[in-house]
Amino acid sequence: MLVAGVLALVSSVLPWWTFRLRVNDGHQTYVGNAWRMSSRWSAAIVIAVGAVAIWAVWRAWRGRVPLPVRLVLAAAVAVAVYLTLAQWRDVEAWPPPGAVTTSRIAIASLDTRPKDPTADFLASWMQRDHLRSYHNPDLYADISWGLWVGLGTLMLVVVALLLAGPTRRPSPPPASSAGPTGPA
Repeated sequence: MLVAGVLALVSSVLPWWTFRLRVNDGHQTYVGNAWRMSSRWSAAIVIAVGAVAIWAVWRAWRGRVPLPVRLVLAAAVAVAVYLTLAQWRDVEAWPPPGAVTTSRIAIASLDTRPKDPTADFLASWMQRDHLRSYHNPDLYADISWGLWVGLGTLMLVVVALLLAGPTRRPSPPPASSAGPTGPA
């Protein structure tokens, strides 16, 4: 159980979101983890790790965790799975259907400070809780492999909670009629 919780926590720092931009002859890739990209993904990790922590504390203080408690904790982690899937479903495909592309030219004074134009562009595509997917050879933004690992670890926590039933304690040896020194 604790391993499943640690795996869920570790998965939260993996790349859940990828942004790749063609620059000159190569690509620059930027990634965002669950904490950086989505409040729902962050909440999902907190719920899952919290459920494992409650299970561990209960186990340490009271022994076996009864089935109703395990079911409530599994239901909480199922909500975390739902939050993860809901955020993924709410990723906005870009451009929206029926969008019209326009160009705008602005004449202004030049700033003398060196500035990284990629940083502003990146910030507009990697906004927390406003995820937009775009698939083009020159620009790619979408979920990454860390989301699938995170979703898998959340499911592992649910399964572990459901299967973490009472442990069998070794049964005492059968009482024999022989005395403490053995048979006569």
